[in-house]
Amino acid sequence: MNLLLESFNPGAVDGLMCRNLFSIGWDGRIFDCDFNQQLDLPLATSKKKGADEDKVVDKVADEKKKVVATRAGPGITVFDVDSLEAFQDTRITLGQHCYGCTAGSGSSCSGATS
Repeated sequence: MNLLLESFNPGAVDGLMCRNLFSIGWDGRIFDCDFNQQLDLPLATSKKKGADEDKVVDKVADEKKKVVATRAGPGITVFDVDSLEAFQDTRITLGQHCYGCTAGSGSSCSGATS
């Protein structure tokens, strides 16, 4: 884990899957990425600013940075929404596994992100 933390590349963040794509489960549940789907971390339903939400802070080796994960219970499904615009201001569900996609040149479904 320390190697991933030390290899964090802020330039890789813009190209991450979770910023532009969704992963859809067999039951229609919507996830930010394939990793969150496998970890059963559903798409957050709270907004970026001003919304009440449950927050879980994962302590990481770098004390200057903290990863905040929002847990959305069973999650929202494709059957619950009429438009993807509803997710425009939704927080991305994060965890320590996210450092795997931001290390070095970054990693996403389409390859390197930076």
